[in-house]
Amino acid sequence: MSLEKKCSVSPKYKYVKGMIIDNTGKLRSKELDHKHVCQIMTMVIVKHCLPFKFVEYKCIKELHLYLNLDVKHVSINIVISDLWKFHLEMKEKSKHEMDHCHNRICLISNCWTTCTQEGLMSSY
Repeated sequence: MSLEKKCSVSPKYKYVKGMIIDNTGKLRSKELDHKHVCQIMTMVIVKHCLPFKFVEYKCIKELHLYLNLDVKHVSINIVISDLWKFHLEMKEKSKHEMDHCHNRICLISNCWTTCTQEGLMSSY
């Protein structure tokens, strides 16, 4: 008599090496959506006023490789393209909101020159 038992249930995931457990505790594929990574990098640049070259910093590339070896690096050209798309989307959204606003809108700007003779403008 053999005491060995065989599992009669076939596993749901055949390639377990390509899976990770996410922050909710669920098993999911570790494949990344490159477009989503680019959008996140673009939003990081916008929200933190970082230079476009941020995506090419050596430490950022090392971080991406550490988190996932399959990651494709984001180039400056992709970031600029995504930023331009984001700008156009926000511009259209602002136009739409102003068209449907029944109140007055007050826009204020301030212009000045730095000690290096660089002209700057800010809006409130």
